[in-house]
Amino acid sequence: AWGNVVEVTLIDSDVQMRMHPVCILLSVAFFGSLWGPTGMLLSVPFMALVKLALLGESVPEAYRDPILVILEGDRQAPRRHKMHVSRTRFSSL
Repeated sequence: AWGNVVEVTLIDSDVQMRMHPVCILLSVAFFGSLWGPTGMLLSVPFMALVKLALLGESVPEAYRDPILVILEGDRQAPRRHKMHVSRTRFSSL
């Protein structure tokens, strides 16, 4: 249980990896019903991987933006991630 609290807190504190608690609970319930206790433990890292893959440049905005709104529960999420991506691109130049 300690790992679940720490992991959720770390993911929630990172602006880029922020997820709505209801999405996390739904993923825990879904993967728990699919794989049992192992699925419950792996659900949060799996959702973080899905979101990380979603933020890549290969995913078109038309697909990415609605999923970001659902995962974060915030309509401003696509705009926030566009600003973060543009800042990281310019800082690496």
